[in-house]
Amino acid sequence: MSEHRTLTSLEQNVRGPGAVRQMFDSIAKRYDLANHILSCGFDFYWRKRVAEIIAHWRPQRIVDLATGTGDLALAMVKELPNAEIIGVDFSEEMLAIARR
Repeated sequence: MSEHRTLTSLEQNVRGPGAVRQMFDSIAKRYDLANHILSCGFDFYWRKRVAEIIAHWRPQRIVDLATGTGDLALAMVKELPNAEIIGVDFSEEMLAIARR
């Protein structure tokens, strides 16, 4: 019987994509600052390093899925100024920040 209650409890706590999108929309303005603080600034390093690695591949087109506020896409623009870099995210608020 407890197993059934646990499943029911889990099912009630599952949120759909709309709830996830809404959550990311609601934190978009604070997302970058939180990321910088929580990672102790390490996020700057890993994005730069990823962009350097990708630059060695010399791609002409890159799609950054779940780009969020576009920090990685912007790091790739610096390393690959002639590449077409497309950022995709389902949070419109995050994309609005990336566009700025």
